[in-house]
Amino acid sequence: MKFKKVSRMLLGLIGIAVLGVMIAAPIWAYGWYRQPFLGVFLEPNNVVSQMKEEGWPVREAGVERHDHLLSVNGQEPDTPHELGTILQSNPNAPVALTFERQDTSSYTITVQPVRMKLRDLLTYFILPYVVGAVFFISGVWVYWVSGQNHQQANTFFLLGAATAVFGATFFDMQTTRHLVALWTLSISVMGGASLDLALTFPRKFSFIKKYPKIRLIPIGIAALLAIFSIKEILVPSGTLGYIPYWRWGYNLIGVGLLAFLGGLLVRLQVDSTPQTRQQGRIIIFGAAIAFSPVLFLYLVPALLGQILAFQVAVFFPPLVIFPITVAYSIVRFRLLDVDRFLSNALTYVLTTAGAVTVFYLLLTLLSFALQSQIESDNPLLIALYLVILVFALNPLRDIVQRGINRAFYRVKADYQNILGAMSQGLATTPDLENTLELLNEALTSALNRPTSGFPL
Repeated sequence: MKFKKVSRMLLGLIGIAVLGVMIAAPIWAYGWYRQPFLGVFLEPNNVVSQMKEEGWPVREAGVERHDHLLSVNGQEPDTPHELGTILQSNPNAPVALTFERQDTSSYTITVQPVRMKLRDLLTYFILPYVVGAVFFISGVWVYWVSGQNHQQANTFFLLGAATAVFGATFFDMQTTRHLVALWTLSISVMGGASLDLALTFPRKFSFIKKYPKIRLIPIGIAALLAIFSIKEILVPSGTLGYIPYWRWGYNLIGVGLLAFLGGLLVRLQVDSTPQTRQQGRIIIFGAAIAFSPVLFLYLVPALLGQILAFQVAVFFPPLVIFPITVAYSIVRFRLLDVDRFLSNALTYVLTTAGAVTVFYLLLTLLSFALQSQIESDNPLLIALYLVILVFALNPLRDIVQRGINRAFYRVKADYQNILGAMSQGLATTPDLENTLELLNEALTSALNRPTSGFPL
């Protein structure tokens, strides 16, 4: 009882801290938006971020990702505040900037500061901020309606809080840099919470019930990563020393999400009740919508050798679907009969993803065969792709539909054989008890579901 009280108090303090971040972040972002803009985002240690847009003076001058800003007009700005002071001292004058490349060579450019576009503020601050807010609201809602004492609700609350910090300070992390350490911590918490949900939702796996200390493994991994990551931010070992820790954090999140979805798939196929199966389908559907853009428009092309820009405006908005579907399933309200809708929608999503993958695969194969880089708007490439779509799109959609039906939905019952077997049984055993037993067997066969499952 005392532990639960301490846990509720701790989660309450986390919630208050997240609200503080959500309030402060827009103030900092607006202050940055009003000052002269060099056309570059700077991460810890004044390292150039990968984010860039048309019309950004520094990036258009040839400055690359991971270059290191050394000086501005001969002065070394150690903090974003010092950089802002230098720029505001003469906002209309050109600025001389000296950068250092990763090979330690240096170069100087002169650029004219501009005013950041409202579109860029929307892309890099408002969109991530809204996604984080949706995660946080979903986490609070689940925690509240679940009676504030369910492990799943507590873990999802932590996931929502960490994602809220990640989204709200995404802009701050590469501009004002007030909460870089907290942003770094949010990455580890997101990964650890995802792994914990994989072990406990919609109920604990049997091996977790037998060996509950296994849950300490993801917690320990997340804690160790958080400690070393934050240490690198506060006491840098090198200009680019923080980057490997951030990448390990991203990998932990990816492993956590894959484990979470894999656990749902296992439960769908093994011994879940029909209601739990539908809950799992809803979450998988939400995850497919949420993660397909970043998966098939960024990660898959990268694996095929086509390095594309990370499009925040494309990848962030769909993510709001994921916490909503998870929250809807965790609270276990009465679910609507949405099987047909989910099946058709997931079919179109996966078919589109497959078509995009085919395009980039064709682009890679042509580039390899011709021993030259083929652009995505090449007429030959487009013509071949259209021919492939004409002949392969419908078969691809049919294959995807059959796969979804086989993986998530019961197979179509052979009602004629079922009725025939039942009639034969009634002819030989016409008494009431055996009739009811035969009817139960026939219904079970038609529905193709076991009678046992997870308790809700």
